[in-house]
Parts: sequence; structure tokens; C-alpha cells
Amino acid sequence: MIVLAGCSSGAGQYSPDDAIMSGTELVQEYRSTVQHFDLPLPPGATMPADPPASLGKASGQVGAAKAPAYFYWLCSWEREYLLAFAEGDEPRADHALDEVASFESTDFARRYVEDPGHQWRRHVVEPARLGDPSGVRDDMRSGCEPLGVEIP
Repeated sequence: MIVLAGCSSGAGQYSPDDAIMSGTELVQEYRSTVQHFDLPLPPGATMPADPPASLGKASGQVGAAKAPAYFYWLCSWEREYLLAFAEGDEPRADHALDEVASFESTDFARRYVEDPGHQWRRHVVEPARLGDPSGVRDDMRSGCEPLGVEIP
């Protein structure tokens, strides 16, 4: 999985100057993110109304609570890709992979995610485009189950 930037002073990244939010504020930020979330989910997937329980027990910088929603979206599309790939449904797999690949261009990823050298794209998306789903499966193993998205 790609890494959230923390305490970075780079443009558009987390900064030590960002406000620290309480667990209650993080839960509110998550719920607001979900309420305004406009990216499509695969058929049958529904964005959880509540964040992972650990979020309410934490503190974090502004924007941190958006991560579970965006990674849930990404994991849902990765799951859809793996299911379609296993079923041999190439058009469905291609569509799902297009959604997965679009993660990098989301406002969230551009602002909060660091991926020097586009390692995620090189190890997840590009091999899948060539018919190798192992990078997508590995990416799912690195963080999707805690969000409630099972690996097929």
C-alpha cells in the first residue's frame, strides 16, 4: 500500500503546522468525507458510515480521517479487479483496474500520499495491466482487511 505523508513540509503534504484533531474530531471528519464522497464504488460495495473503531481513539492531523474512506474505495476496486480477473471477465477487470489506477489522481492522493518513483504504480498497476494480479493482491494484503474489504 502507498504511504500517507506525515510531518512533511512539501507542498500539498501534511505539515508539522497542521492542526491536531482529537478522536472525536477525526470521526467527524471521516463522516463528512463519506457524506461528500463522490467517487463511484463497484457494484455491491457500500462506504461504511462509521470509521474503523481505532480512529475515535486516536489523534491526528487534519486530513488523516479521510484516509479510511479513500483506501476503502481503493480496496473495493482492487477486490473487484481480482474477482473479475478470476472469473475471466476482461472488460470488468479492465474497468476495475482503471478505477484502481485513478487513485493517484484523486485530490486525496495528490495532497496526502507520498509515492516517490511511483513505486505503487510500478508494483501494482503496471503488472496487472500485463495480466499479473499478484501486486494487486499484495497491496490488498497490506491494509484492506482492517477496512472491512476481504481479499478474494
